[in-house]
Amino acid sequence: QFGIDDGDDEGVEEFVECAALCNNSWSTGDWTTWCEEGTDSCAQTFIPSQSRCLYRFFDSQDTAKCLADQWVIVIGGSGAMNLGLTWLMSLDPEGTQEPFLGPAWYNLTCYTAGRKGKSTCSKDFYQAATFIDWPNMGYDLIMNAEGNPIYKSGDRKMSEAPAIPRGGWRLTVRPAQFAREALTIVKSANQAVPHVKPIVYVAVGQWYLNGHDGRARAWGYVTAESKELEKLSAPRNLFDVFARDLRILFS
Repeated sequence: QFGIDDGDDEGVEEFVECAALCNNSWSTGDWTTWCEEGTDSCAQTFIPSQSRCLYRFFDSQDTAKCLADQWVIVIGGSGAMNLGLTWLMSLDPEGTQEPFLGPAWYNLTCYTAGRKGKSTCSKDFYQAATFIDWPNMGYDLIMNAEGNPIYKSGDRKMSEAPAIPRGGWRLTVRPAQFAREALTIVKSANQAVPHVKPIVYVAVGQWYLNGHDGRARAWGYVTAESKELEKLSAPRNLFDVFARDLRILFS
């Protein structure tokens, strides 16, 4: 059982751990802060209305045990980037405290300056509207066996990162719109660290549709792929191109 004090006059409410994982995005319930007893690990957790159970919070230490000596690479569009950002904030809550404006500000230089009580980045850098710029949505994070970040970067090459320590793990997030870009990233990773076989998560697809229906051009992202997709006459042709690119990616 877990106890949560929600601040009302009723004191601590007891919950049991949910028997199954949450798999419904539209569940009703309440968000609350839960701190694991005897530790400093705290996080927002969701309590569904119907069962009133508590979903287990897997903190950075739990994740390190699960992914010991592994390298996870997340590649894709906005959905993959949101996944990467959410994971980043749960793995390094101290390093992502306010002001945290995205991976472009999450680099070793800014982090070190912030730890010394100085401004984390220059004024011009903070005012620049680069958070939504595609090249600035990636980051690199290396954790030790205890789940503590020992390397973090938002602007360095994958080859510049140190080796994964024994029992630690690495998380690399890279933006990609099309399968060709995802393949290039995976090849770069293999060249940067040839002795580690990464676990690769790829989510591409939305930008194929954005290119086909003209949204990519409207948003200013005009590439060779989007120009090709605009010429397709039917959704079936779009699916054929997407399937072809996926075969190339997984070949």
